[in-house]
Amino acid sequence: MVSIKQKIAEINRKPEHVRLKFMYAAVFFCMIFVIIVWIMSVKINFSSSNDNDSELQVPTSIESLIKEKIKVQPSIEDMSK
Repeated sequence: MVSIKQKIAEINRKPEHVRLKFMYAAVFFCMIFVIIVWIMSVKINFSSSNDNDSELQVPTSIESLIKEKIKVQPSIEDMSK
């Protein structure tokens, strides 16, 4: 079994046109993975947004976000009861 370091060293000893082929193949497979993850997340996002349009409320400012967070967080007095 060849380790990753040995494989990289082996590829570094090859001519530049061969190294470029390895680089393009690696970029191709990484981009395919990224595109698949992106498509899945878009599908999940659209399906959840279609189901919960009425429930989705986006705060318009940081102040409203903080006020909303304060309402949700229990106080120390509430936690001690």
